[in-house]
Amino acid sequence: MRGQRFVRTVWILVGLVVALLIVKFFVADVYRISSGSMRPTLFGGAARDGGEDFDEWVLVAYGPGEALQRFDLVVVSREGEDPVVKRVVGLPGESIVIDGGDLLINGERLAFDAPRVVPIPVFDDAYLPVDDYFEFKRGDASPWSESDGIWTLDATDVAAGSDGGMMLFQPDVRDDYLDQEQRRVPGRRTVNDVTLECDFALDRDEGTLRFRLVEKADTFDVHISPADEDGFDTTHVVELVRSGAPLLRRSDPTQQDEVLARVGVDIEPHVWTAVRFSNVDNGLTLEVGESFALTVPYDANVLFPGIAPGGDHSVGPRAGFGGEQTRARFRRIRISRDLFYTSFPPDGYAIESPVYLADDEVFLLGDNSAASNDSRRFGPVPLADLAGRPICVVWPLGRARSLRVTRESR
Repeated sequence: MRGQRFVRTVWILVGLVVALLIVKFFVADVYRISSGSMRPTLFGGAARDGGEDFDEWVLVAYGPGEALQRFDLVVVSREGEDPVVKRVVGLPGESIVIDGGDLLINGERLAFDAPRVVPIPVFDDAYLPVDDYFEFKRGDASPWSESDGIWTLDATDVAAGSDGGMMLFQPDVRDDYLDQEQRRVPGRRTVNDVTLECDFALDRDEGTLRFRLVEKADTFDVHISPADEDGFDTTHVVELVRSGAPLLRRSDPTQQDEVLARVGVDIEPHVWTAVRFSNVDNGLTLEVGESFALTVPYDANVLFPGIAPGGDHSVGPRAGFGGEQTRARFRRIRISRDLFYTSFPPDGYAIESPVYLADDEVFLLGDNSAASNDSRRFGPVPLADLAGRPICVVWPLGRARSLRVTRESR
């Protein structure tokens, strides 16, 4: 009896080993990420000079599959090199250009309704103190107060058009990211495309809520005010305004604002409402609550006159929120950026002229562009060299997560 039980146990163990070997050789395997080329999507190596290595392990399903999409993560296995994870940015038959950090496909920017990479956080008030990163009026006369992570604005005495009720993000938005411990890792290159997210609750149904993004010499302001005019059957009106950057407006007060959109929106007072304001590839998208979304394209940005400090494209705060003649509360404040593809060392080795892909080739880039060895150096990659797709992070257990790579437009 004991002998039969022992034999059965041995066969079970043999079966498990065989099953694991079949999975390993034909279905999936676990890969170690040991470089920083895909930070912060995947972590490997050290975030800072002299820092400790932090490697993640990912489960990879073999085979690229039939429905390879732009921005999919893949494992490329090139002869004589260790397998590495990269992101697909160019598909078979397309042409690729990197222009000022942006990706152009067949000579054009991506359509506004195309899936895009999930924005990379550079500030999150769940981990970083608002006081250290935002500039706002302080002291006894400040309209701002904070309690338990909620920022209350009493801007009833703030004059219309004044920034006295605004909270403005001070660091320049570069290719920063938050490391595995949610600490900011400063980047080197100024990023064009920025997203502002937060929750707000209106405590006074008067005045105006304001949200701001700045790129180069353009300021894009969202004004949300009560709908007290004819023609709107909603509780509030959203006005999207384009004007010169604050520094430029001060030097040229004759500039005229341009109203890009004016539409109605319903907002319930005293109820937390999520807002997301993004500027990506010359397109502004505003999302309020679960049902309101507005996308407005615009012409190329106005360049800042003269030479900006450090060669930056934009000067002054890149994002902000607040209001005037109103009272409101804010929480869950987050600033994110789009992927920014840099020139590859040595300087000037960017894909500034079209690279044409064959019908069996893809173009691969790393998310941590300044530290990635990718198709900018070794060129297009044959589909046959793609070993599989990362599905999820499996180790360390505290960092286990699904690898959601794109955000669908609303």
